[in-house]
Amino acid sequence: SSSPESVGEIGNNKSSAIEEIKQKESSDVNDLSANHTYDIVLRSSELEPSLHQVELPSCADLLVYARLCSVAESYREIDQNFDFSNLVGQSRLNSEQFSRGSAPFSLSNSDNTDLRHYGSVADSERSIMQSVFECTEDLVLESFFYEGSEEYNRVEVAVFSSQRLRQIIVSYRGPTELQLKPVKTKHTKQKEEGGGVSILHPDQPAPVNPIFRDSYFTNKLEEQVFTSVNDLTSQNPFFDVVTTGHSFGAALATIGALRYALASPMIRVSCHAFGSPRIGGVLLRQLVNSLPNLRVMRIELDKDPWVLMPEGSKWDHVGHSIVISLQSSPSASNDKDKKKISSPSVVAYRFKNRQPSGGGHFWMSASKKDRCKYSHDIRNYVHGMEQFTNLKLPWAKSYEGEEGGGVTGLSHERRHLV
Repeated sequence: SSSPESVGEIGNNKSSAIEEIKQKESSDVNDLSANHTYDIVLRSSELEPSLHQVELPSCADLLVYARLCSVAESYREIDQNFDFSNLVGQSRLNSEQFSRGSAPFSLSNSDNTDLRHYGSVADSERSIMQSVFECTEDLVLESFFYEGSEEYNRVEVAVFSSQRLRQIIVSYRGPTELQLKPVKTKHTKQKEEGGGVSILHPDQPAPVNPIFRDSYFTNKLEEQVFTSVNDLTSQNPFFDVVTTGHSFGAALATIGALRYALASPMIRVSCHAFGSPRIGGVLLRQLVNSLPNLRVMRIELDKDPWVLMPEGSKWDHVGHSIVISLQSSPSASNDKDKKKISSPSVVAYRFKNRQPSGGGHFWMSASKKDRCKYSHDIRNYVHGMEQFTNLKLPWAKSYEGEEGGGVTGLSHERRHLV
């Protein structure tokens, strides 16, 4: 048997060993904290999104973005030589004074020489300026960037600010040909058959359509745009950042919103994409829909065939969809019924809880001539939303299937059933 002295000595040694282990663990933790920094990354999900992710925009706000996209696509139709960067820093007040001839209007030509003149500016330039400032009353073009040597074959990005909306708005436009037909199946197949996997970025290894990725990461376009947006958010710390675009530009706007939301997790970012094709697959959808500071709204006309392109199960949409129906029914028997049926309607679908847009069925069944007839021209989107605002028609206030009170807990908190 052991003596009391030996038992006490064993106990003391054991306590000492335990104390040494605790000190070593504490030292290791301190060394780890000193040598490494850890970023806290917040994530949400489609089942438990943040309030910002699911907030439905008003029709009036969407009309502002649609008009901006329309200006971006049509200003060269008015004057093919117009330099859009001439509008940087100009306000609506300056434009109105210029139109009345009561104040000089400052424009800069290609060599940055200041041009001041009164009524000598062509009516086409005046029309372009007014179309910009009519989007919303206090819109200011802060910067303008483009990549590409040919005017009709380049990517253009315009950065606006609005004190009334408290937003920094980034408008994307793709090359003219791709704006008309945003998906080129042959280009995509050639990329895939080449053996390479087209991922968005090494930091976001989600497969995407290569034509969108290649156009977005052109030279240093993203760096220029983000630098301008960062400068504006520093000057206006409570502003939201909104990206928008139509057709091919809608895909670029979605990528830009995703990238900026990841880089600036403390800023609320929204993307309002009009007639957007499918950009990537399930991995991209999961990434976009998991960012609590990012809201993606796809606005679709029900007869727009491009919103379900490219075809195939590996392609998927991101965010939510707001589907606008403008077409009357050919089965209406009289003028009264036609008028009733032709009233525009709108339905919002949350994440994957949406039915396929009517454009997909129409694309498969209609002739080539009819497909062209129901184009996804941005002016059709503007016209559709103007009907809602002018006629004061009801706009989507909730998502399809969520009109009721739902399932709530004892304290009226919302519950999801799985």
